Amino acid sequence: MFWEQFLPGRNIILIYGAMRDKAVDEIAGLLFPRASTVILTAPAQSRAISAPHLAEMTGHHARHAEAVPDPTQALSRALEIASAEDVIFITGSLYLVGELRRYWTSRNASPAKTS
Repeated sequence: MFWEQFLPGRNIILIYGAMRDKAVDEIAGLLFPRASTVILTAPAQSRAISAPHLAEMTGHHARHAEAVPDPTQALSRALEIASAEDVIFITGSLYLVGELRRYWTSRNASPAKTS
């Protein structure tokens, strides 16, 4: 797997959200055990599984799991607990990846505020 080959010994923080029609337990069984922390969230889509329900369904696969319903807050939480050597991955739904990519891009494009 990519993580073992290219990121050996690094803590992986995984932000994961999925749609109801996906094989989430199977995917969680493959990915979650490799992460030090899994943050479960839900993209802004009507087909998304809520973060608490996703935690009930898949949390048993993770060493440590947290449910953070809002994706931007999930990313903030990941950044809060990550050290400089840790790696954060966002996966599951492409809706989630796109939503957080837009958020990250707009956040970094905002001019610095002066006091």
